Formats: sequence, structure tokens, C-alpha cells
Amino acid sequence: MRRLLEVLAVILLVPGAALLIVPLRAATWWPWDLTALTGRAVGAWLVGLGWAAAYTRLRGRRRTVGAVGATAVTFVLLQLIALLRHGADVDWGGMLVAFFCLVLVLLALTGVWLLALPRTAGAAGPNRTVRRPARHGRI
Repeated sequence: MRRLLEVLAVILLVPGAALLIVPLRAATWWPWDLTALTGRAVGAWLVGLGWAAAYTRLRGRRRTVGAVGATAVTFVLLQLIALLRHGADVDWGGMLVAFFCLVLVLLALTGVWLLALPRTAGAAGPNRTVRRPARHGRI
């Protein structure tokens, strides 16, 4: 899971940052046409997801990964809806769409995996927080 999160972080952060900084130039990497505004919107999603993957990898806490998993699955579902609605605008013969679909599959698998992880206190692993009883002012 850690390696997958690292790979996803890079795959999502690099094009996401490029779409935010130079949206029209970076839009040539996308399997359909993007305007500067939609390129930045997609870039914001990608940077957010990439940062969440990197943060989850760095923190390694199972009890906090549910939101990342839910966000990843939601993003994939929204992309599938967009593909169903605007599939005619996609260049289905190119390598870009194959890479795009591969990333969607990896993101969906990661999201489902993160949602399936147990998040109970006993399953939190070595990074769980140990709560000490309050001393109520006594030494």
C-alpha cells in the first residue's frame, strides 16, 4: 500500500501542478481538450488527491485514511460520469487515454483498499496514539 501511495502521489502531483501553473501547455497531456479554466480545475483535484496520497503515506495512520479513500473513489466515479457524458470528445486511440484509464483503475483500487482497512484502535498499528489517564493535578 505504501508504494502504491507513493506512485499515485507522483502520478497525480506532477500533472496536477503543471495544469495549475501552465494549464494550456499541460492540457496537451490530457486525452481531451481542456480550457485554461478547466485545466486548472482538474489540476486542483489532482494536486489535492496527490497531496492526500503523499500525506497518507507519510503519516501511515489507518484511522485517518477513510477520507482519502472516499475522496479517491468519488473522483473516479465523477471521472466515469464525465467519460459517459462526453466520451465522444475523448481521443480513444491514443496512449494518453490508456494512461488516464490506468491511473483511474489504480486510484479506484487504492480508494477501495483504504476504505476496507480496519480503523479500530487495536488495528491502528505502531503509529496509534496511546492515551494516558488524566492525573487531575496530582503528581
